[in-house]
Amino acid sequence: MKKIIYCIESVLYNTVFRLFLWKKPKYKKKYRISLCGMFKNEGLFLKEWVEYYIMIGVDHLYMYNNNSDDNYLEILQPYIDEGFVTLVDWTENHAQIEGYKNCFDRFRNETQWLAFIDLDEFIVPRKDNDINEWIKRYERYPSVLLYWKMFGTGGKMKHDANQLVIEQYYICQKGFGHNVGKCIFNTDYEIAYYNEITHHYTCVYYNLLGIRIRVVPINVFKRFVISGFYYTCLDRYEQASIQLNHYWSKAWSLYEQKRQRTDVFWNVNPKKDLNYFYSDECLNCSSDFTIFRFVMKLKHRIFNIQ
Repeated sequence: MKKIIYCIESVLYNTVFRLFLWKKPKYKKKYRISLCGMFKNEGLFLKEWVEYYIMIGVDHLYMYNNNSDDNYLEILQPYIDEGFVTLVDWTENHAQIEGYKNCFDRFRNETQWLAFIDLDEFIVPRKDNDINEWIKRYERYPSVLLYWKMFGTGGKMKHDANQLVIEQYYICQKGFGHNVGKCIFNTDYEIAYYNEITHHYTCVYYNLLGIRIRVVPINVFKRFVISGFYYTCLDRYEQASIQLNHYWSKAWSLYEQKRQRTDVFWNVNPKKDLNYFYSDECLNCSSDFTIFRFVMKLKHRIFNIQ
């Protein structure tokens, strides 16, 4: 039945909707591509995350601070002064989705493309060196889903603060370990709804002759992701143009800290259950070095090597 539903919906999107919906953005906004990230006590990782996204061509970061009490401002201030980071103090607990809505409502007119990306997620173009080059092949679509590549502890008990996250953790699940990820979407369209699903699956509305039509994302293979996350092409990982590296655990010492506190989304922390941890950790039987092509360039940026 699911396959039948998918086939019907797929024909609808790929024929009727394409005749009306798809148009290239005019790029008259201040920024081409921006990210919105909410963080809480991520000072150890902020500089690497910010410098990485500058390096791959992201134009701006909207950083939502959720009651951090570490040295986040010391790290972000130079980027704020340069105009690369907009810092927003978001004091409401467990309200990440509400923060995303705030970001979209306030800043959609500044940026053409926006993505809600966490501090443990790194967008990795597999061939392009600049994300602006990558987006050109998808710019006629309202929303593009980037699949997670899941990286675990790699057996590390303690994190090495002298190494980058992206070089320290390379043990992962085979292919795309999950059929979800995050979306980068065109802000000319309205976000269809705000809930937990929005975090991973950003649908938009398109007005056609006065009728609001919900448009689902395409994936990196330009196939519409319809009926939940039914169609994913996970077996086509090697053909993907991009991946979203998700360093969901890092070393055990860091994951254990996450288990003992809540975060920007969860009120009741599921990480306290070790089965939650093992459900992903026990799938780590592969390795992936795709992001390593950026490691030296990132080190040069961080350590100011000319």
